[in-house]
Amino acid sequence: MNLSTLEQTILRTIVYFDLFSYPLTELEIWKWQHHESEKLKVKSEKFSLVDIVDALRKSETLKGLIDFRGGFYFLKGREGLVEERKKRYVISDHKFKRAKFWIGFLQYAPFVRAIAICNNLSYHNAKNSSDIDLLVITEPRHVWTGRFFLTGFLKLFRLRPGDRKNYDGLCPSFFAAGNALDMEPLALKDGDPHFSFLTNDIVPMSGKKEYFDNFFASNHWVG
Repeated sequence: MNLSTLEQTILRTIVYFDLFSYPLTELEIWKWQHHESEKLKVKSEKFSLVDIVDALRKSETLKGLIDFRGGFYFLKGREGLVEERKKRYVISDHKFKRAKFWIGFLQYAPFVRAIAICNNLSYHNAKNSSDIDLLVITEPRHVWTGRFFLTGFLKLFRLRPGDRKNYDGLCPSFFAAGNALDMEPLALKDGDPHFSFLTNDIVPMSGKKEYFDNFFASNHWVG
């Protein structure tokens, strides 16, 4: 089977997100298109949205490999993912509201300067059992102090994963100082497309815009 570079890119992207039971819209395929480099090119797409939409609608080769339903593209035989995505969106919406409420308090922890939602919840793909994962940016040279106060608050109010069989536990997965925001040392050495995607897809919840501008500028390696 001979696929053009464009067709390969579209198929790789759909296959990649199929690993996480996540069918994609046309816009998402364009935004998260997956290239030969095995890194998600979120900021510098090789193909335009028009190119991708045109291929999805006209390529007979792709039509033999993927299906479309309810606005989403997925691999043949995986139509059940459409309803699963809708269910996870509702679950994620609930978790976002819970996160917003508690981050309203967490943002005042000493030396905490910004908080973002990360991992599966950032792209509305959380399950009932998923934690609410957070990226926390602290004042330079005060990562451990900020971590102490923030995690202490979570422990005091029994908000951490596992407390009271809490499926909506808040998990500060990453702490980063405001002057050390490069996440690349945490990525796999030979390419880490999933971590690259998650790093670029955080959702800012509190803190000045400059902290997140610096975060994205420090992580230009994601593509």
